[in-house]
Amino acid sequence: MSRSAREKQAGRHRVMQVIVALYSFVFFAVIAYGYFYLAVQASFLAALVIAVLAASLAWFLAKFIGQSETGIRGHVPMFVLLLIISATGVFNSAMVRLEGDRIVSEAASDAHDRFAKLKRLAGETLAKDVDAYNEIIGLRDALFAEMRNPANCGQGPEARRILERLETKLRGFRPLSVAGGNACAKVAEVIGEYGKTIDPLLTAQFPNLSIIDQANGAQRELRTLQGQAMTDYSPSMLRGTKKTLADQNDLYRELYGKLDQVGGQVDRIAPQLDTRSVQNLGDATKIPMLFLDRLDTGSTYVYLALAVFFDWLMIYFFMQARTHEVRRPAQPGTLVGPAW
Repeated sequence: MSRSAREKQAGRHRVMQVIVALYSFVFFAVIAYGYFYLAVQASFLAALVIAVLAASLAWFLAKFIGQSETGIRGHVPMFVLLLIISATGVFNSAMVRLEGDRIVSEAASDAHDRFAKLKRLAGETLAKDVDAYNEIIGLRDALFAEMRNPANCGQGPEARRILERLETKLRGFRPLSVAGGNACAKVAEVIGEYGKTIDPLLTAQFPNLSIIDQANGAQRELRTLQGQAMTDYSPSMLRGTKKTLADQNDLYRELYGKLDQVGGQVDRIAPQLDTRSVQNLGDATKIPMLFLDRLDTGSTYVYLALAVFFDWLMIYFFMQARTHEVRRPAQPGTLVGPAW
């Protein structure tokens, strides 16, 4: 090979080395990212070590295959191992980064809807309690409004009439004795005292209505979670998200049991929340289940094909680097004369 040809080949080899180096960085980062978020729930340090080891093993397997004479055909078992390692990393990277917001949002929305169905069933089952509760709430609000009436501050004739009705409707309720003086100045204090009296009595008289109150609280928290997933999602929120959904599932099952005890037709609603998709996300022990659950989703096959292409391209670049390597010309042998 002439000197100019060797210089051209050397230039191509340098370019190929740069390409290999840049792509190796991407290859390593994507796989390491996926493995990091598979193990981070256990320990940050353990996740970092696992991520580096998995990405390094995949890179060295690709390098060995790419620099061999026979390539993939001569190292099928190695290529299969490489594919398993990288496919897991690539798939999980795609799940936590590209699909995570949608998965969390859908799980939160579905959980919200299940609480809504439970709440509706509770309302139907406890209809009499709900009507009586709402009547007392109406009387309480009317009392407070009348007491604030600047034309007749405090416990005037209308307020006393409402208090009498509250005595008959709310067990244990008794009107407060209010000393004379400036009634308007004491309105806020008296209303506060009535609130402290009425609310516990309501809870004691209608204990089963806590099902509806707790379901309302769960729905508010789930709406907040859904909003975060849609506007401010990041993989780092997965641990907190999983705990939130697990806690909400425990609450749902508790309310489901209470509703069953008071005669609710619980066979009309789901016995628990469906949080599998989120709980499987970023969990090394559940990645196969996540993959199987998403076989009906087109993006799953796109990520699998991407993983195969990802590996093949890394091997191809190593093969090209080996092909364009400049080999030094063989040095002619030196003849050594006989020693005299």
